[in-house]
Amino acid sequence: MLLIDEGAGTVLTEFSNLSDLEYLKLDVSAIAYYLGRNDDVLVLGSGGGRDLLTAVLFGAKKAVGVEINQDINDIAFNKLKAFSGGITDYKQIELEVDDGRSFISKSKDKYDIIQASLVDSWAAFANGAFSLTENSLYTKEAWVIFLEHLKERGVLTFSRWYSRNNPTEIYKLILLAKNALQKSGVEDVRQNIVLIRSILPNRNMGVGTILVCKSPFLNSDIEVLEKVSEELEFELVLSPAISKDDNFISILEGNRSDYALKDSSSIISLPTDNKPFFFYFGKFKDIFSKNPADKGVVVLRQLFIMIFAFGAIFIILPLLFSSHPQENRKISIGMVTYFASIGLGFMLVEISFMQRLGLFLGHPIYGLTVVLFSLLSSCGIGSFLTKYLSKKGRIILPFAGITFFVFIFLNLLPSITQIATPSPMYIKILVSVVILVLIGLFMGMPFPIGMIVAQDGRNARVLYWGINGFTSVCGSVLAAILLINFGFQQTLLVGLCCYVVAFLSLMFKERHIF
Repeated sequence: MLLIDEGAGTVLTEFSNLSDLEYLKLDVSAIAYYLGRNDDVLVLGSGGGRDLLTAVLFGAKKAVGVEINQDINDIAFNKLKAFSGGITDYKQIELEVDDGRSFISKSKDKYDIIQASLVDSWAAFANGAFSLTENSLYTKEAWVIFLEHLKERGVLTFSRWYSRNNPTEIYKLILLAKNALQKSGVEDVRQNIVLIRSILPNRNMGVGTILVCKSPFLNSDIEVLEKVSEELEFELVLSPAISKDDNFISILEGNRSDYALKDSSSIISLPTDNKPFFFYFGKFKDIFSKNPADKGVVVLRQLFIMIFAFGAIFIILPLLFSSHPQENRKISIGMVTYFASIGLGFMLVEISFMQRLGLFLGHPIYGLTVVLFSLLSSCGIGSFLTKYLSKKGRIILPFAGITFFVFIFLNLLPSITQIATPSPMYIKILVSVVILVLIGLFMGMPFPIGMIVAQDGRNARVLYWGINGFTSVCGSVLAAILLINFGFQQTLLVGLCCYVVAFLSLMFKERHIF
C-alpha cells in the first residue's frame, strides 16, 4: 500500500508477468469487463495501476490511466518499477497526470469502459476540514460528461463501499446515475443501470459496483452478469428486472434530489457542481443535534464553538477592557455592525469561490493558490484605490460593484466553467483570475472606507478592526457549514446579504451626504 496523509491509499501490485495477476479477474470492480467490450479503457484515479493491469488482463488495446498526483506515478512506476513488474512496459498502457474530469473534458476520444474504483481521499479528515472533501468525479455534471465519452454500448463503472445495513454511498451512486442518464436524454433509466455487490458471509461491509450504459442493457448482457456473479459468489442486487432493496426503487422512480430513505437516518442528496459533497449525508439541523446522522458535522460544530470562544476571549474582551470608559461611549453600533458584516461577507464570498473554482481548476493546489493570490492581490489594489474616491463614491461604488458581479457570477459562472473546462490549464487559470479580480477590486474597498468613516476615536477603530477579524475567522467555518448544506450559490447569496447589511449601516452613518 502507498498511503497518503491519514487514510487515503492505493495498492502497489507485485508481479513478474501477467499470469501472476489472474486473481484480479475475481474482483467485483472488474465485472464490466466480462461484457466483452474492452478495447478502449479509461481508468480515473489509476493510483498504483491495479485497474490498468486488470484492463490489460481482459485484452484492452488501450488503457489510459489518469492520476492527479505526479508523485504516485513516480513512486509506483519509476522508483518501484522492478517491484511492480514494469507496468509501463506494456504498450497498451498510457499514463496521464491530471484531474480525471479535466482530462476527459479535454479528450475527444470515446471509451468502451470508464472505470473508477474506490477513488476518494479522506486526507482532509487529518486537519478537520471534513466539509471540504468535495470530489469532482462524483457530481451530476461530471457523470454527464463521462456518459458523453462512452461508445454507443460503452459502460461507466464506479465501485464504492457497500454497507449491508446502510449502503448510503451506493444510494448516492444510483441517484447520480439516474440524474445523469435523464440529463443525457434517457427516459426509462431502469434499463440502463445494473448494481452488483460483493460482501463476504458474516460481514457487514463489502464493495458494490454500479454499471451504467447509455443504451439499455441487452438480455444477453444481464445473462452474462448473472452467470459471472453466481460463479464468483457476487450478488446481483439491481437490474432492469430485479431490485433487492426497496430504496433503490424509491430513488429510481422518485423525482426529487433529496431522499430520507426507509431504515436509513442519512439524507441522500444529489451531488452537483453547486454542492459537490458526495461524502456528506447529513442535514443542516444536524449541526444542533446531539446525535447527527453524519458524524462529520461534529468536527465543524466543535471547530466553530472553539473559534468563537477563543476569538471572544482573546480578541473582543481585551479590546473592550483595554479602552477607557469614555472611549467606550464613542463606540457606534452602526459601525460595529458594518465591520462585522464585511468580515463575515468577505469570508463567505471568498470560500464560495475557492470551492467552486477549485472544482473547475481540477486540482486542490490550483484552487487554493489561484483563488487566494488573485482575490487577495486584487483586494489590496482595491484598498489602495479608495483614496481616489469621493465621499459619495466611497459609499456607493464598492457595494454596487460587489452586488453587480455577485449576481453576474451567480447566473453565468456555471456556463463559464462548463465552456472553459476542456481548455488548457493556463486558460482556466486566466478565466479564474479575471473573475476574481473583477470582484476582488470592490471587495477590498469596504474595510479602508470603514476606517475612514469611523471617527469614533482610536480605541473604537481598534475595536472595529478586532471585530472584523473575529467575524472573518468565524465566517470561514460558517462558510463551510453553509456550503455542504446549501451549496455555492446559496452561500454566495448569504455573503451578498452581509454586504447589503454593511451598506445600510454605512448609509445610516453617512446619511448627511445624501
